[in-house]
Amino acid sequence: MTSIAIMQPYFMPYAGYFRLLQSADLFVIYDCVQFPRRGYVHRNQLLKKSNGEKKWLTLPLIKQPRSTQINQLKFKDDSPTTMQSKLLEFGIHKKSVATDLMLHLLNFEQSPSNYLKNLLVYVCRHLEINTRFILSSELDIKPDLKGQDKIIALVKNLGGTQYINAPNGQKLYDSACFKRQDINLEFLSPFHGEHISILQYFINHDKKTLKQLSQSIKKQSI
Repeated sequence: MTSIAIMQPYFMPYAGYFRLLQSADLFVIYDCVQFPRRGYVHRNQLLKKSNGEKKWLTLPLIKQPRSTQINQLKFKDDSPTTMQSKLLEFGIHKKSVATDLMLHLLNFEQSPSNYLKNLLVYVCRHLEINTRFILSSELDIKPDLKGQDKIIALVKNLGGTQYINAPNGQKLYDSACFKRQDINLEFLSPFHGEHISILQYFINHDKKTLKQLSQSIKKQSI
């Protein structure tokens, strides 16, 4: 059985997101859909260094039309400088996180899709999650397909026999439709843990906490 998980690429998402990656043989970064401006693709919440309150850390994207897809997003020219200044608000600098992580966070000489993908790969390596990655925009899927039909087409394209989805996906998908396509539909249970950016756990090189988090993610996966 080949398990496929499909999700929009979130910027350093909360730990529960990584259960999808732990549960799947292949993780499809769903970037051939419209960019959700109020979602987590380009931002996430961390604790401010000054007072410990939650605040959004937002990626420096160029303003584009509302119909723009995730794979069409672009970074601003001054993104490294802007991002470095924003990171300082959360106590994130060259001495507080690993050098290779800082390089990833400030590497804007790539598309936003690849930027987000490379950060997910980085986190998975440190959480000992060994899934494979692919961008949905790299696959030959009919552009007029929507919703459930598009998901089924992606799974079929990749030879998947099981589709693993987040808990709230139960409102979006009909298991009978997947079954007719010989695809087993599975859902994760609600996540028990902090709903804050995974980046928070990488500050100050807390390897023990990361190890515990990895174990929790794996226990709550399929």
